[in-house]
Amino acid sequence: TDDFYHNPTGTSWYEVAAVILGAQMLSKLTVFNDWSHQAQQLALAIAYVALLTASWWIVFALTVILSATAITTSRHTQSVAPSTRPFQLGFLTSFRGLCMMMTCVAILAVDFTIFPRRFAKTSVFGFSVMDTGIAAMMAAAGFSHRARSWQRTLYTVTACSILGLARLASVGIFNLNHHVGEYGRHWNFFFTIASVQLLTGLVSNARVQCVSSWVALLSLQAWLQQPEQLTWFLSEDRVTLLGANREGFVNIIAMWCVYTTTWWLSTWLVSSDGTPARKTGMILGSFAWCFALLTVSAYIIVGSPSRRLGNVTYVTWSLALVLATAVLSHLTRTIVNTSLHVVSQRMLPTFLVANVVTGAVNACVNTVDTSNVMAAVLLVCYTRLFL
Repeated sequence: TDDFYHNPTGTSWYEVAAVILGAQMLSKLTVFNDWSHQAQQLALAIAYVALLTASWWIVFALTVILSATAITTSRHTQSVAPSTRPFQLGFLTSFRGLCMMMTCVAILAVDFTIFPRRFAKTSVFGFSVMDTGIAAMMAAAGFSHRARSWQRTLYTVTACSILGLARLASVGIFNLNHHVGEYGRHWNFFFTIASVQLLTGLVSNARVQCVSSWVALLSLQAWLQQPEQLTWFLSEDRVTLLGANREGFVNIIAMWCVYTTTWWLSTWLVSSDGTPARKTGMILGSFAWCFALLTVSAYIIVGSPSRRLGNVTYVTWSLALVLATAVLSHLTRTIVNTSLHVVSQRMLPTFLVANVVTGAVNACVNTVDTSNVMAAVLLVCYTRLFL
């Protein structure tokens, strides 16, 4: 069991990109058939599970075929789901829904042996499908940022903090799988959300927030470049509160940076009259290429991306992949999967349900010893629950 859970080293950047972009196209293609709604969503659930357990060459082939088909078909389709918001960028519905669905599927799938260990969160350095999950969710939240009052900010921070404490308690009470190297001994994703919401509530100016977060990230990177600091960070020292949760604390800065970057970018995508900019695709694509080039530079100077360290390479790589996915969402924005539309409007409740169901499955099933066939059936049923 220890060998199964510990020290995953990740995979190649192009396999991660193929999985994420392939999933984006799969969500579009289920719209184009004469099956019933139930059959379409079951097919999508099976496709998501298959995509997360396929060999890289299968993933690449699927991505190329699906991308060409979805983009071509979208030119002749006008099936836009109605928005419940006063304003929403066209690509956000499918983008937000995809981020949440892939995250929900992966947090349970990772506990089964059918899930490739190279897709699991890396122990320190490397490219991984699951490493992009938290960044994608924060990027989606940044794109959707709206001005809010202090009362609303405090309500959100308090709610997420309570959920974080509940998660912490459930880990101890039900003996759920918990890897200290992920966020630390006591930290979890809900605390990160609360922290980012608090930081972004201090100043309502997107440019100021973005610049501040990047200054903080570069300062953190300069600190981590010191050999003695990096050695301590990767050590087993968990005596103090800071030492016990250092991964969670540095993760706040990385996620703050991702959130504020997409928040600031969203201001470029809206015209002065409040409508989407005409060159949305060009803007998204340009920034995607910029962050891809920054990733290459950071890889040479800093090294491989590290979600655990929250380094610059991880942030730029996550943003490049997120924006590439957003470009595909924009190109196929007229094709909206109604189930993903619903998920995109209820992200936090969906994530809560996913965590509860994942905990229940882990409490009732010995996931490590479950056969691949049974694991696939359970994962498809679980995925279908959210579609």
